[in-house]
Amino acid sequence: MKTFFLSMLFITQALFSSTLQAENFVYDQDNAVIAKYGDYAFKAVRKPAILKAVLEVYPNFKTKEVGTSFPTKTTRVNGEKIAIISGCTPNYCGNTQLIIFISDITKRVYVLKQDPKYGYKIFGMPDQRTKEMMINFFETQ
Repeated sequence: MKTFFLSMLFITQALFSSTLQAENFVYDQDNAVIAKYGDYAFKAVRKPAILKAVLEVYPNFKTKEVGTSFPTKTTRVNGEKIAIISGCTPNYCGNTQLIIFISDITKRVYVLKQDPKYGYKIFGMPDQRTKEMMINFFETQ
């Protein structure tokens, strides 16, 4: 019986600490990253290299999906600086948020697209920690 309670304590502690870890993301604005990717999404997706990278993971992307843009932000995941470029369809932001995540080191691109039916869809193949950050950003920003 004592072993059962200790096991439950460790399981609860592990779940609690992983939940806390997922919420430790700090979002800020890094001037060097903003200079590289653009200060707003509608400017970033006009850059051929960024547009090409987004289309590789999300082939149906249309630039109007970030026609209403938000300021570019940054965070760190697994030691990598991540640029976060986001926006929504003009006059219909309620269910059309689209967030582009670009690793400043590896140049990997991931996209989180709001989906009225499922909440959101993720394009690209982010690792678990990056996926947690993407969902955290979507839910808190």
